Amino acid sequence: MSCEATLVQPAEGGSVHDVRRDLTLLHAEAWSWAVLCCRGDRQGAHDVLHDAYVQILSGRATFKRRSSFKTWVFGVIRVVAMATRRRRLLRDFLFEPIGPVAESIAAPEVAPRAPPRLLAAMRALPRRQNEIVTLVFAHDLTLEEAASVMSISIGAARQHHARAKQKLRAALIDLETSHE
Repeated sequence: MSCEATLVQPAEGGSVHDVRRDLTLLHAEAWSWAVLCCRGDRQGAHDVLHDAYVQILSGRATFKRRSSFKTWVFGVIRVVAMATRRRRLLRDFLFEPIGPVAESIAAPEVAPRAPPRLLAAMRALPRRQNEIVTLVFAHDLTLEEAASVMSISIGAARQHHARAKQKLRAALIDLETSHE
């Protein structure tokens, strides 16, 4: 999926000032989501968030009110992160012939106050399951909004969400029983 294919086209209405204000209000959550999309790479997240903001403020991505503003911004960040990751993988493949491309799989913290046991259980989840529970629990999105951000069907979102909750519950129970 190309970045251009999933970003909305410019539309009339809405001022640049309103978009800037709304982005400012969402910045902390957008930063947290960008870090997750970049698999814990804070510098990569900085670059992705910058590029996403450029897409939004330049009009290459425009909010058409088909979802909430937050859902749309998170979707733009995810698409930019995916495109950036693909470019880096290709660059590493072309210019690093000695060994395989290694990609960090460490997940960032869900929230600064999250218990270490929960963070460990989150890191053990597959990427999509981690993304769905982060969007729903840490960023207060509905399953429908999270599905939109992730460009998956609501059915797939429900399935990833249910499996993630099941795995987290089992991991936390295992941790608790091993500490007794």
